[in-house]
Amino acid sequence: MTDDEKISFLVIDKLTRNQCETLKIQEVVPVERAKIDADTIRHLASHSDQLKC
Repeated sequence: MTDDEKISFLVIDKLTRNQCETLKIQEVVPVERAKIDADTIRHLASHSDQLKC
């Protein structure tokens, strides 16, 4: 079993055990590669309570 298959199995197992939980996928990219546009600014503004200094 590959690492991707193991991760997929663990995610599916977790979701089937806790069906109220939603699947959240986030891709973290270096700041240099980030695409910043109006949607990005709106998203960041809507989650400003989660910013850490």
